[in-house]
Amino acid sequence: TALTDVTIPDSVTTIGSSAFASCSGLMTVYLGNGIANIKTSAFTKCTSLTSVTIPDSVTTIGSYAFQQCTALTEINVGANNTNYISVGGVVFDKNITSLKIYPAGKAETNYTVPSTVTKIEGYAFGYSENLTKVVLPAGLTNLASNAFGYCKNIVEYDFTNCTSVPTLGSTATFTSINANCKMYVPDELYDTWVAATN
Repeated sequence: TALTDVTIPDSVTTIGSSAFASCSGLMTVYLGNGIANIKTSAFTKCTSLTSVTIPDSVTTIGSYAFQQCTALTEINVGANNTNYISVGGVVFDKNITSLKIYPAGKAETNYTVPSTVTKIEGYAFGYSENLTKVVLPAGLTNLASNAFGYCKNIVEYDFTNCTSVPTLGSTATFTSINANCKMYVPDELYDTWVAATN
């Protein structure tokens, strides 16, 4: 519980199962660029950890890897990560509010953004080649500039769960997207969506 900072060198390729489990004082983790595998429960119950950046080298994140990390609100995956990352069950805690992912190698065609996400950062889905449909959560409040930039194969954006119109970071939030895409919005908010800026 006294451990507060961890730096994993680039020479390490695997973080073992439960390696840092229940390190409740752990606030900062630097994951080296050689890591390919983050095993089951590697950081579970690290209740002081607030953000994590997943290195470009990662290909597997095991079940419960960051589960019960109750202070963890931000997950970042690097812009150069072209891996298809295999993710186990219940990897993150329910408190995640910012998910910044550059899924250039993402193989799924449909993606449902987790219900706890309130903001989608710039280029979070930028240049996603395989995605054809995205479902957005009810509590979404902000879409940054280029959040869906250059997503030329997405033909359906489903905002019907949204309880309000998200603020768009700029007119470039949906730049260079598929000309034939459809955006589904709640009936009761149709006029508000039409009148929204950006």
